[in-house]
Amino acid sequence: MVSDHVEDIFRTFNRSTQSMLEIFPTDNPETLKSIYSSLPPAVDNLLSKELLELPLRDRNAIGEEVHGVLTLASHETPQILEESLVRLSEELDCIPNDNPSKAAYLESQQLPLTYVNGSDFRLRFLRSDFFDAKKAAYRMVTFLDVALVLFGPDALHRPIKMSSFSREEQRWLRVGNVQVLPFRDRAGRPICAWVGDFIMKLGTPSFRARLMLYIYVALSDDIESQRKGVVLLNWIGNNQIAAPASMETMRIFSKMNKGCPLRLCATHFCMPDKQIFYVLRSMYALTHFSNNSRIKFHVGDEIDLLYTLKGFGIPVDLIPVTGTGNIKLVYWKQWIRLRKLIEKMREDGVQTPIIEFPGSKDVIFRTGTALTCHPGNVMFQSVIESKMNEHSAASQIEKMAITRDIIESLRQKKGRFLQWDSSGYWTELKDPSLIYGKVANSVRDFKRKTAAKQNQQNAQSSTYMFQNQYGQNADCEWDRVCNG
Repeated sequence: MVSDHVEDIFRTFNRSTQSMLEIFPTDNPETLKSIYSSLPPAVDNLLSKELLELPLRDRNAIGEEVHGVLTLASHETPQILEESLVRLSEELDCIPNDNPSKAAYLESQQLPLTYVNGSDFRLRFLRSDFFDAKKAAYRMVTFLDVALVLFGPDALHRPIKMSSFSREEQRWLRVGNVQVLPFRDRAGRPICAWVGDFIMKLGTPSFRARLMLYIYVALSDDIESQRKGVVLLNWIGNNQIAAPASMETMRIFSKMNKGCPLRLCATHFCMPDKQIFYVLRSMYALTHFSNNSRIKFHVGDEIDLLYTLKGFGIPVDLIPVTGTGNIKLVYWKQWIRLRKLIEKMREDGVQTPIIEFPGSKDVIFRTGTALTCHPGNVMFQSVIESKMNEHSAASQIEKMAITRDIIESLRQKKGRFLQWDSSGYWTELKDPSLIYGKVANSVRDFKRKTAAKQNQQNAQSSTYMFQNQYGQNADCEWDRVCNG
């Protein structure tokens, strides 16, 4: 539960930050220190209060999930899904009609056609709250309330689309301050990254909220993402100073997080060790007070931050910003094109073979790219490595059988074999001969690289021994000459 004094805290924060930005030099450490110390202690208490109130077992489970070691996703069966949908309908009816948050839901029920009653839509909220029907009902009506405010009545009739943004907003979107990374973290969760200007100089607060809600909806199209949640990564540049947000902006972001169709299972806030960013930290705590147990603040230089994020299973090579602060746009522009294509095909009623987001157990192939940052390929390499000794001692016929065993073991894990299409998306390989050929090539490549690595180590070891031997002999010879 958020502190009763949040609005007072925010006003103090906003006045202090506004004064700092308009009057004082932002690089004055004494000024910044005094401003930060003026914030009420309740802001920092919000970060730990929720976690400390949990039982030790739950606290440990949350910690392991934040680190990407496990997922708390509930077990699902067709019966559980069906019963949960019935309970959700009952809980929606139990919410009083005079509750302001329910107005958008009630409006959707008056429409002749709405996606709100579809099981695919409702299961997103049930999965987000571990099939707690009451929590899912409030999450769902909150989402619809926010969607109505941000996108208008169309958001109750059909899912939010890329075309919902104006031409000017789409130009802001392509700047890439907010991006979806192309691969999941090691726990199989999608990652949404804010880079550079954290508050975004381009666009309005409404646009920023609309963009985040759209990304949440787009990512929730994937069932694995619904079950495992999403990771938020905030990577602030060294020289970026954010303007203070309005109270209304804080409210809309806070409400959007409570109505998100995906569980926010971890948020990483990476920032330089400067006082101004400690003020930003307080602002972020106010916006995300309902999720404080899953927020991690990391302070330090770029190298330290990257190593820290690696410990949480985040593929740091994919963070879309260079060391000089330039934003990388290749993957982001590709994702925008792909979303437009998917939405166009859905409008036309076309069944698409497009796979937007490879699953964590999928094995992906792309010419000229190792793709070792994808968790499915890491698993694939582990399976190959476990078969290496057996494969090296086998006959040609036995090697073929081992290759088929590798394929079958991945099938049993519910993994697919995907290949990159030149049009800019993934498609599933269905031809057994093509799958066999790619897996066999991967086995040979792994074997060749392993042998090359061993040869290199042996060569280095031999050279080292030779150098030591030469050095010892030279010292002995020098001693003999000097001692006559």
